[in-house]
Amino acid sequence: MTLVGSRKNSASVPELASTIDKASALAALPDPLFIMKAVRDPDGTVVELAYAFLNEAAARLYGMQVDEVLGHGQCELFPSVRELGIWDAYLGVIDSGSPTSFDVPYFNEHGVEGSFRLTAAKFRDGLLISANETTEQVKAEKERDADQAALRATVDSLLDPLVRMQAERDESGKIVDFIFQEANPAACEYNKLTYEEFIGARLLDLFPGQAGKGLVEMYRHVIEADEFLVLDDFVYSHELLGGEERHYDIRVSLVAGDCLSYTWRDVTERQFRREIVEQEGKDRQRLDELERFHRLTLGRELKMIELKKEIEYLKKHGSASGSDPDNQFEP
Repeated sequence: MTLVGSRKNSASVPELASTIDKASALAALPDPLFIMKAVRDPDGTVVELAYAFLNEAAARLYGMQVDEVLGHGQCELFPSVRELGIWDAYLGVIDSGSPTSFDVPYFNEHGVEGSFRLTAAKFRDGLLISANETTEQVKAEKERDADQAALRATVDSLLDPLVRMQAERDESGKIVDFIFQEANPAACEYNKLTYEEFIGARLLDLFPGQAGKGLVEMYRHVIEADEFLVLDDFVYSHELLGGEERHYDIRVSLVAGDCLSYTWRDVTERQFRREIVEQEGKDRQRLDELERFHRLTLGRELKMIELKKEIEYLKKHGSASGSDPDNQFEP
């Protein structure tokens, strides 16, 4: 009897040691870890999740001692878990047996404040839960989103069209086309396209003439040499405007990787006004020349009139004095 009992007790020692080792390992983990036991009513419905285990990292997160948490219910300590949907997520894991991970964008209750990513898995009649604090990550994402929103608002308010294009390469790595990734309202309006029609379209599908004008090669050079492209008064027959020949000032710069920022200004009216001014200058020059010619011819006519008057005078007075004005200079 004693021998049998001794064997039974000796067999439980390794099992007990293994359990202690596992508990020690869980307690030493750097991330907060909880084991919760389901508390059920007489009908079997889960009405609470009681803390059966938490490691030191979890206790630090709560700002409490381990013994102050054990045995208490989560809804008892943190009633907002129901409002935030955390409770429903946990019950879903218990009912389905499938683990889940989800983000809690902001939590502030009972001294616990921040953003968290929670992972829950079914453990016996309860849950094994790990919490990863993501407060700094969420803050950085919000700041990034705010910066992007500010940039987007700035781009959308520009009067000039602006698009972002991503290079498309063939199997050899050569850039063969560009795909529109972003377009501000001015770009959509100018090209008579909706945003949905613009984004995802290929450059050469919309504007095949750009290949023949050497523009694709220029864009490729911007990426490969990381140089700013400046084109002034560039003449292009715009496909989406019925092939009408227009004049453009174009600016293209490298954003990152194979991505280009592209803006343009239609300066056709400016060119038209310039041609008018040039023509007016030519017309004014012609008028000046005509005026000078008129003054010259008028001066000659006046001189001829004066000469005729002199001749008449000499004829008249020369006859009265007995001399012939036509022969007065003859010997």
